[in-house]
Amino acid sequence: MKIVALFIACCAAAVLSGCVGDFLKPKDDPTQFYILRPIPPKADWKADVPAGVQVNILPFSLPSYLGRHQMVVLESGGRVEISEFNRWAELPVSGFNRVLLDNISALLPSVDAYAYPSVSPRADALTLRLFVDEFLGSLNGEVVLKGMWVLYSPKDKKSAEKKFKFSAKASGSFDSYAEAMNALIFQLCQQISTGIAGLTKTK
Repeated sequence: MKIVALFIACCAAAVLSGCVGDFLKPKDDPTQFYILRPIPPKADWKADVPAGVQVNILPFSLPSYLGRHQMVVLESGGRVEISEFNRWAELPVSGFNRVLLDNISALLPSVDAYAYPSVSPRADALTLRLFVDEFLGSLNGEVVLKGMWVLYSPKDKKSAEKKFKFSAKASGSFDSYAEAMNALIFQLCQQISTGIAGLTKTK
């Protein structure tokens, strides 16, 4: 009887040891992290802006569904998927702000652009206000960036504003979804850069 009990105890210990071993064994982390990135302008891009122009990009917000590190995509019937394993390495509004500055600076090399919390000390610096109403799409379809921007020149009291709606295709992966978002921000920056050129155009 003692032999049987000892045998059962040994078997139980072996099974338990295997379970604990599997539990403690390192597992691969499937999480992927993304950042929004600027896009270099094409060589034929041109927008004439006088030297010495400065622009302050004022603080802005994105829709609430982008106020998280998990990537959010649109599904059928107005449902959204909040992905636990595909995440932004920084909050989207921070990435958007950084890329906006980088793109405008690359598109308009003669312009000194500042993004909050940095600010130009000059009283004649242009101000850019951005309002984003939508920045969302499906993983295998169109991604949309929609809103409005307003430029103001305190020097001559002129302003320019425009509503915008851009779309780009994602091809079924979160990689392509992030790239579509990068392309949309770049299109917006091109439009804003054209607006800066128009507002500062000398007669």
